Amino acid sequence: SNSVMEPWDGPAALALTVGVTSIAIGSILSTALLIGPAAAALRVTRTVVRAMALACALGVAATWLGILFAYDSPYWNSSGSPLPVSFFIVAIVFFLYLVSGLPILRGRLDRRGSTESGRAGADRAAASIAATR
Repeated sequence: SNSVMEPWDGPAALALTVGVTSIAIGSILSTALLIGPAAAALRVTRTVVRAMALACALGVAATWLGILFAYDSPYWNSSGSPLPVSFFIVAIVFFLYLVSGLPILRGRLDRRGSTESGRAGADRAAASIAATR
């Protein structure tokens, strides 16, 4: 048995996930839950492993908060009709993405004492390598 992933395994798995979840929960919600938490996590972390863990946590938190808000929403309006869960989940994911772009949060989870951006650090490293040659 070959346990090595082929280059097409990742995109094929993503296509299958989007196809199945689009039928089950709708294309907007499945797209928001696949892209939103990962995009927000990548904005505030510097390593892929931490971004994956944070994206999972953000997705689960957005889902549970969306369910909670939808459950409580009949008490917010005079008609007493609930708002859809998908509306709240997509709104929370969008809000998390916007908040992740705040300067105070960008790159904070993995900064490890560095105060410069990744590009500035790369430029400085390239300059120091060039100076030693």
